[in-house]
Amino acid sequence: MLERIGILKYIGHTALLLCLLAGINAPRLSAATISGKAPDYAGQELLLYTESDAIIPRLIELASDTVDADGSFLLSFDCDSTLFCKCDLGFYRGCIFVESNKNYKINLPPYKPLTESENLNPYFVPETILLSIDNPDNDDINLLVASFEDKLDSLWNRLLFNYGTTEDFDRFYGDIESAYRNCGNGYFNDYRKFSYAQLLRYFGDRGRDMAISMFLLPGTPGYSNPAFWAAFSSLLEDFRFIEYLKPNRELYELAAILNVANGHLGENYLDSVSIDRPRKIAAALKQELRKTAEGNDVGIPYLINLANDTLRWTDFHEPYIYLCFANSGLKESLSDLDFAGRLKARWKRNFAFVFVFMSDSKEKISAACSNYPQIEYICSSEDNPGIGKAFRLKTPPAYFVITNTGKFEISPAPVPAYFEP
Repeated sequence: MLERIGILKYIGHTALLLCLLAGINAPRLSAATISGKAPDYAGQELLLYTESDAIIPRLIELASDTVDADGSFLLSFDCDSTLFCKCDLGFYRGCIFVESNKNYKINLPPYKPLTESENLNPYFVPETILLSIDNPDNDDINLLVASFEDKLDSLWNRLLFNYGTTEDFDRFYGDIESAYRNCGNGYFNDYRKFSYAQLLRYFGDRGRDMAISMFLLPGTPGYSNPAFWAAFSSLLEDFRFIEYLKPNRELYELAAILNVANGHLGENYLDSVSIDRPRKIAAALKQELRKTAEGNDVGIPYLINLANDTLRWTDFHEPYIYLCFANSGLKESLSDLDFAGRLKARWKRNFAFVFVFMSDSKEKISAACSNYPQIEYICSSEDNPGIGKAFRLKTPPAYFVITNTGKFEISPAPVPAYFEP
């Protein structure tokens, strides 16, 4: 069944656990504070942060405080516009929309530390919880978002279960918008339009075209608005016709940067980025790309295989190592295993073939590889927690050739079916 990947799904919403009292003026202009009392967290450091963007996310620290012995804490920071903030709380990740000149008093959920396996798993994502408001102002952004998300879920269900058309969307959209006709909160107005844009992806390419023309092209990117990044990623991640976006130069530049990050455009496109905010993202991407540039060190000296053996690059007799990042649930990975087995027979003197399975249990990995005994080197990301960062991995599949001195040789490499050394 299709699932709406709206903002609550986008940030991993599962529960409404936090409580806060909002609406009190902050003690200084263009500032905000978050305080509370949580004895469970005594001695723990709380770090409140936001993220720069969803293309090359960089953590921006806003405030930090060590919880006192009695559980008291205070986070105070400059805030001249609405921010979407996060705070990692052990197993949980608390999220809150913070407006300038407001004080928030929150109650944290019972402290639940990470287990050892969760700590070692590079793909573990904390359970995200949104803030529930007690007696808020009617126009508090958190309350507005929660109310709107309920309405949007209703719209999604009507479209999904009634095989809705774009005409149905127009009608339901008008019904929802009528409730916010007099809303003067610009951030929330943008939040709604970006959420509608993401929802239109349900209607395939036609819906995507509608979403781009109705909601993305006419406005400006919402860098601190998670609904913008949810729509941006959903609509433009595999969108090849970025010239269509040129009427909105800033959106066009962001889409070009995304295509470079995903390997669909060459790095030279980054040199043409001219607007300040996209230019900073382009610079960050260039820095990331240099990490896996040919000739650079991989950054990790060895792998651990399923048998718990240490595989140092220098231990390989073959001069080159073909690394395939896989997942047992992907058809591409099973095909890669087959083709890699054939390549090994052909290039065994020059290439070792290593499969690294991402976010897979060892049982699933063993089952997936049982029919491919010719693949000698099989690893799990669980045993190699730094490998995703070293290779700039988002999701498998991904392919690289490195030397047995631990340097990138081909980055990225062709898939096994098209690999001709």
